[in-house]
Amino acid sequence: PDVLKLKAVSNAAAVARKRWVNTQGDVWKNIFVGHLGLIWQDLVGKPPTLSDPFQQFVADAWASLHPKGGDAVFDRAIRTITEGFRTPVDGR
Repeated sequence: PDVLKLKAVSNAAAVARKRWVNTQGDVWKNIFVGHLGLIWQDLVGKPPTLSDPFQQFVADAWASLHPKGGDAVFDRAIRTITEGFRTPVDGR
């Protein structure tokens, strides 16, 4: 009986995770936009809305991840940028 309960919980967890499988870029995008919303609120003093100028702010931030144009592969862009955070500027 306990094995059946464990299997049922395991199956339910697999179903719940299914929407996240192969959508890691969406997770990055949600985190990215969420943090931009916090920055926006600090800058403007009020929460962002689903309209301009916040939408343009997000679009410009996204475009900065891929300055040569085109659409950036989100997880690769974030990894590339964060690598720069770990590399000392003066070579030490």
